[in-house]
Amino acid sequence: MTKHVAIVAEAQSVVTLQHVPFRDMGIAPENVRALEPADAGIPRLADTILAVGILVPLLVRAGDKKDAKPVLALDGRRRLLALELLVASGALADDYPVPVIHQRDKTAQMAAALVANDERVAIHVADVIMAIGKLRTRRYDTAAIAAALAYSEVEIRRLGALAELDTRAIEALRAGKLTLRQAKLLARLLDKKVQRDFADQAMAGYFAEHQLREVLNGGRVDAGDARFALVGMERYLAAGGRIESDLFGEMADTLGDPQILQDLWAARVAPVIDALETDGVKVFLAPGRGFQTPDGFERLPWSRPPLREDQVAAIDEINAQSHARQAAGGEIDPASDDAITEIIAAIRSDLARLRVHFSTRTVGALAIYPGAEYGLDFHALLNPIVEGEGDDEAADDDERFSGSGSARHEAAHANIEVPHAEVEVEGQSNVFHEVQTDVATRGLIRDLADSPTVALTSLIAQLFKGVRLATYASTDDAALAIRSTPYERQRRKPIEGLDQEVWSRIEARKDAYVASGLRPIPWIETLPFGERMALLAELVAVTLNLREERKERIQHGARAEAGEIARLCGYDIAQHWTPDAAYLAVHTKKQLQALLVEMGVDDPRATSLKKDELVTFVAEAALERRFAPRALTWPSAAAVIDECETVTEEVSSTTEEPVAQN
Repeated sequence: MTKHVAIVAEAQSVVTLQHVPFRDMGIAPENVRALEPADAGIPRLADTILAVGILVPLLVRAGDKKDAKPVLALDGRRRLLALELLVASGALADDYPVPVIHQRDKTAQMAAALVANDERVAIHVADVIMAIGKLRTRRYDTAAIAAALAYSEVEIRRLGALAELDTRAIEALRAGKLTLRQAKLLARLLDKKVQRDFADQAMAGYFAEHQLREVLNGGRVDAGDARFALVGMERYLAAGGRIESDLFGEMADTLGDPQILQDLWAARVAPVIDALETDGVKVFLAPGRGFQTPDGFERLPWSRPPLREDQVAAIDEINAQSHARQAAGGEIDPASDDAITEIIAAIRSDLARLRVHFSTRTVGALAIYPGAEYGLDFHALLNPIVEGEGDDEAADDDERFSGSGSARHEAAHANIEVPHAEVEVEGQSNVFHEVQTDVATRGLIRDLADSPTVALTSLIAQLFKGVRLATYASTDDAALAIRSTPYERQRRKPIEGLDQEVWSRIEARKDAYVASGLRPIPWIETLPFGERMALLAELVAVTLNLREERKERIQHGARAEAGEIARLCGYDIAQHWTPDAAYLAVHTKKQLQALLVEMGVDDPRATSLKKDELVTFVAEAALERRFAPRALTWPSAAAVIDECETVTEEVSSTTEEPVAQN
């Protein structure tokens, strides 16, 4: 008690800096934060005090007789809590000298309790960064700075990296135009000029973080790459691959040797390719899911036909075997040798399911690319349908897949009225039907290409359907999720006077674009409005696709739109083209005779001509009269006769030519 009174008396008479043992100090009840618990930053503050001591004295007053401690802190609650933590851990003794300044009168004590706690401004992180930078310029090493400030060495390295930022970036950080996260992104850029450009954007108020990330990620391969799961860290390092860790610990480790990763992935995939090709399946290596379908194969349809009971049972059996195999093998590391065996088995199981689903088709190839759980994904490709092969079974599949009232069809067009097209296909072969719709498509392409306003209307309508009305959508790696697929038919080149004319225009525009040295959007912006509209019409036109490969699959909705477009365009295919030998070759002699009747040609010689001669005769008559068959009109390409003879393979081969690359 005598000691308590002595300390109080001394405190009341002295206002200069003193040192008081920690055990004699408590927190004054008038301290505005007296009752707040210790926060998560107290341990960090304790480390700092242990390293450099208490740099700022506490403002205190003498305790009263009723107080438990002789000296009470009016501010500095967190520093006392940190000292308490150090004393409790044994790092400091309880007589640790705490620097204090006594406040003698009530006014000074009130100011210390309120103003000192309320007006103190936390140091800005930009100032900390600059301070670290100054220490480094004075040749203090990382370890020394870390020891002095009670920071970890990695934290000092990170702050040092931020201190290397362009001064404009530091200004933007201090001004609140850049966040600390964005400043860290900038610090990863080595080019100071690029740093300043982004900082200037931030100061102007339009910082584009996504552009910065694109610059950082350009060509960057990290441990999250799909191929890495199959290769594994051990295999990559053994081959000499380098790993570069992100200084700020916020991004995945960078793989410094992407080619080594690719070579190792290809080597891992090689046994899979060998096994599948032994099974009779051709295998293609693709860079990713968005690969281009190889010539001679078709992708799987988006939807699969309903299964019969026997098919359901077959797939259940395949699934049971697959589950039993996976259960027996347990969890498999994708980088292990066992993973290759499992991948081969999984692909074979999937192929078995596909053979059940598509009983009338054959899987001819697989595209393999990085992805999925084991670092490898695949997509099966079907062999094209051979004319006349499995027609009866295919017709059954068509009826099950696209019969009237199909829920899939109704869901896709829930908000769009689709008129039913009456198309006469009785007696026609599929080759004949496909050629009719193919040529009619090309004719409409030509007229739509000459009608920019109609093309614009059609494009807007398609956007409206995809965005708001229909339940389906397609995507590409582009700003707008519009899938642009140029029309083509395998082994058929564009038709002169029809779509060949349109492709020639587009090719000329492509040459002008290449010569400009600009990117697509800036180049298009330089075009006069009329040329822009013409290009729009041409591009929209070549996406038309009204060809129907089988007479059982009439595209009623597409035909309805084709009729609407045709009326707006003033569609007349005969302005640009009349039936040529390639088109007429798929007609039977009876169909060719019917075309002569439609033209009003009554020439007895026609009945005695051979097929090839009759084709030439009809072509010349059509050219002379600028005639095009009624079957090439829209919306409905009506049949000109009721029956059609089977087209021979010899005739088909005479019309087949390589597809022109547009």
